[in-house]
Amino acid sequence: LEFPVSQSVIQYDFKDNRRKLDDLENGLREITDNPNIQIKRMDIHGYASPEGGTAFNLKLSESRANALKEYLIKRYNYSSGIYNVNFSGEDWNKLIELVDESNMPDKDQILSIISNGTPEERKANIKKFQNGVPYRQMLKELYPQIRRVTLTVYYTKEVIVD
Repeated sequence: LEFPVSQSVIQYDFKDNRRKLDDLENGLREITDNPNIQIKRMDIHGYASPEGGTAFNLKLSESRANALKEYLIKRYNYSSGIYNVNFSGEDWNKLIELVDESNMPDKDQILSIISNGTPEERKANIKKFQNGVPYRQMLKELYPQIRRVTLTVYYTKEVIVD
């Protein structure tokens, strides 16, 4: 699921969230309705894009992860011990992946900037590079993909052989 900048409330009509939530509901219903399948664990992971303060982004990624956990708790009767909530703050690895896959001009230099220095130095250097033109492109095209929460469901399926 994706989030607007600086927000952690799940919005159904934001980006492709409605489809993703429908897919989630259908998948969990399929698992729950099958008596041969038992959910073992749900890993929820929150992320933030690297604009704003590092400490704020860490709390924001935690809030995003907890928002999905609360969403699931309200809709399903799974044991509370099934949820494993994690958060990473700023997802520099995802940004590296997105820049690498993009057709951005000077992407090798941008990747070098992203890979060196403290998070605050990286942010400042990205904003200064080429008068901020690549930064504004990343802010518009790449950063929204980083503001997210993910869910991985682990389950076992009993196979009956006659």
